[in-house]
Amino acid sequence: MSSMKESLSAEFERGKQWNPRKTPDDPNPLYGVAVKWSKGTTAHGEADFLTIRDDEDVLWSILVGTYKLKKALLEGEISEWDDEQKVFVVTDTVGPVQPGELLAIEHKGEREFTNKEGRRVTSPDYRTLRKPSQPGSSKPGPDDDIPF
Repeated sequence: MSSMKESLSAEFERGKQWNPRKTPDDPNPLYGVAVKWSKGTTAHGEADFLTIRDDEDVLWSILVGTYKLKKALLEGEISEWDDEQKVFVVTDTVGPVQPGELLAIEHKGEREFTNKEGRRVTSPDYRTLRKPSQPGSSKPGPDDDIPF
């Protein structure tokens, strides 16, 4: 059984901020295992953070603040392109990322679009891939490769 100090210190451990937009040396894509969700405060108010452990045992903290990351990681929407409608259509909702889940997150650059108010805005663009954890394992095995 772990000590109280070990249990509580894990609560403080969030990892290094992952921001390949501003720090080009950050891994991109980032591959890892989800560790935990936490709340924090940014200049825009309260925010959700996801802590991920990569293959080198480095902890990374991801601000889940953009629309795309919230839909993919927090709400768990899965969507596919519909050629007839020429839009992405939600096909399933699997819920938030769970500890032990395998992830790949890629920052693809910036995307420009018109928001609901009719203004042109720019936002970071991400691609995500989620894979449920393998029973009894905390790290990906040889057959758990997440290719892009």
